[in-house]
Amino acid sequence: MEGICGICGAVAELNVCQACGTQVCLKCFDPKTRLCSRCMSRIGKQ
Repeated sequence: MEGICGICGAVAELNVCQACGTQVCLKCFDPKTRLCSRCMSRIGKQ
């Protein structure tokens, strides 16, 4: 589905973060973990 990324605001094909449910573009999404960049940075700080 195409829409506006919940992190960077880009109009793009979106993916859904499995941790927080935010719809994000591929630039803000890690397909291996299925997490957005915000959740990835939170996990990295724990």
